[in-house]
Amino acid sequence: MSADPVAVVELPNRVPYGFHAFFVTEDQLARQAEGQ
Repeated sequence: MSADPVAVVELPNRVPYGFHAFFVTEDQLARQAEGQ
């Protein structure tokens, strides 16, 4: 995957200070769903 944005989303309100995102790979998400 390139470093370029894959999407641009305009939000109706300001994102609060301290808001964090959670990024995982598809494999990590699948493992977590399996309970590993």
